[in-house]
Amino acid sequence: MMLKDFMASDKATNVMKNVPAMPYIKATKLRAVMNPNHCYFHQVQCQMHLAGVSHALFYVWTPVSPQLCLEVERNESYNATIASAVQFCKNHFLPHLLELSNTGASSSST
Repeated sequence: MMLKDFMASDKATNVMKNVPAMPYIKATKLRAVMNPNHCYFHQVQCQMHLAGVSHALFYVWTPVSPQLCLEVERNESYNATIASAVQFCKNHFLPHLLELSNTGASSSST
């Protein structure tokens, strides 16, 4: 069951009382979304941008039935974050890897 369907059902009020606090989901009576301040939000957004998809399913297992599945839409404003991460990798991480690779190659050939 999709979380948005579950949240709209009559069972939502009773079940949500028994579900442990989920800091990665903001749930109201009518709608549930991922918490943009939680690391899972960033993980899902990065994965969607890298995979080139517009939607993802975020599955939450709890000891209380039913299990929850949240449909997450790609946040286009996250493009700036992706661009910053790519630029950081190109400017700092990649040169370091190339330096290590060249150092390793020269020492292994002697």
